[in-house]
Amino acid sequence: MSNFFIDTSGRWSGGGSVVLSNLLAATVASGGLLTTDAANGAIPVIPRNIPTSWHQLAGPFVWMPQNALPWGPPAPAERALQRKLRMASELVSRRATAMIRISGALPPIAHGQTSLVLHNVLDDAFEDILSLLIPANTNAFVTVGSAHSYRNLALLAQAFAAYRQSGGRTRLVVQMSTGTISEEKLVASLGEQIDGLEVRKGGVDRQGVANLMAGARGVILPSSIEASPVTLLEAQAIGLPLACSDIVAHRELGKSHCMYFKASSTEAIRKVLHQLDDADGVVPHELQDLKSRETQRSAWRSELLSFLASLS
Repeated sequence: MSNFFIDTSGRWSGGGSVVLSNLLAATVASGGLLTTDAANGAIPVIPRNIPTSWHQLAGPFVWMPQNALPWGPPAPAERALQRKLRMASELVSRRATAMIRISGALPPIAHGQTSLVLHNVLDDAFEDILSLLIPANTNAFVTVGSAHSYRNLALLAQAFAAYRQSGGRTRLVVQMSTGTISEEKLVASLGEQIDGLEVRKGGVDRQGVANLMAGARGVILPSSIEASPVTLLEAQAIGLPLACSDIVAHRELGKSHCMYFKASSTEAIRKVLHQLDDADGVVPHELQDLKSRETQRSAWRSELLSFLASLS
């Protein structure tokens, strides 16, 4: 029987760190099927689009890509990066023995086995986040994301200006981490020009994001490309009104609990901001319940390990 090890090498994004945390928790329940030890011929599970070493493509491996950018609609400010990632991801997909598919936004591999879609779940560390939650005094709409064009922060800012001009009364806080320089400058400039728009630059840790959202009137997620966004899950667990762009990843995780809008439409975003104005209060969601979060984690581990066992 083959066993597998988690390739933990390289840098990790915030969402990727949650996936890694869940993978490490799965090793405990795996009975030795999944480990962190690369010795004794174990097959690597690579939880990223591109391995940190191309030598890993020479042998069998299980691919678990996290980034939907290679297969998303064109991202104007990241066209070169998108093409590069698409070419590299397609190469890795052709070499993969099997694929753990975390989102319907990611295509299955053409050869070898692909799992059913195994969406991200909130990890055990999120319980510590909730226990330390101190809602920020924002009383505003909040969005969190990197300064990449596919995050649609500039479009959101422009739609917010139209919302304020049409009687909108709530402020918008954009917590923006680094991304594409041109996009970052554009969003920062809009923050200086538009009344009621506050652009906060720089990374904030996971606790800070949760605190920011907990004090919000609502959360808006305007991206045109996502795979399995953890921020959406965290907002649901906090119990916030949510407005999300109408893309596969948001539909799969948000289901009927979110307001949806066309990602490329400033008018659609303007209208949904007015809807958020009318959505005061906590929005009930199963993820607010500890047992539901634990059940989802347990099911995630079980499905992951069952798929790996089928490859042995």
